[in-house]
Amino acid sequence: MVKEVWAKQVHSRLRQLWEVDIRFNVWSLPLQAACLAVLPTFWAFPRLLGVQLSLPAAVLGGAQGDEALQRSRQLMEGFRSSYAWPYAWLIVAGRMVELVRELVLVSMPVRWWTDVIEVPLVATAVFAAVRVLLLRLQDLLPLAAYMQRTAQAAAGTAAQQLGTGKA
Repeated sequence: MVKEVWAKQVHSRLRQLWEVDIRFNVWSLPLQAACLAVLPTFWAFPRLLGVQLSLPAAVLGGAQGDEALQRSRQLMEGFRSSYAWPYAWLIVAGRMVELVRELVLVSMPVRWWTDVIEVPLVATAVFAAVRVLLLRLQDLLPLAAYMQRTAQAAAGTAAQQLGTGKA
């Protein structure tokens, strides 16, 4: 009985998240493609940042479909530049780790690859761990931003109510 109720709740929640994820990707993939052509980047990047909080809005806020995208845009107003810097730096840091990994692995002596294979394996494992860490930080950035923005919005609402109550 409990298993069936739990499975039903999980199924409905997963369906909601899947729908928001699909809408997010339908919105963001063309913007990412536009960013590849350098000139539209200045138009596409702010719009791409605007929908970054849609999955946390669905998971934590219970928003569905386009409502999650709208909630994300609303929360990102006045916050895009603060969000853009860590977002961009995490992407650049990931690319730099890949570049340094390639340079380090290519510059290793051939003898290490044949006789002391542990050194290239350890180097590869270290770079993979750093890359995974950066990817996890990239995944956590929208969640942290959502929690910060909703806390700021709640504090602003509480301050307004307090101010109205005194007047």
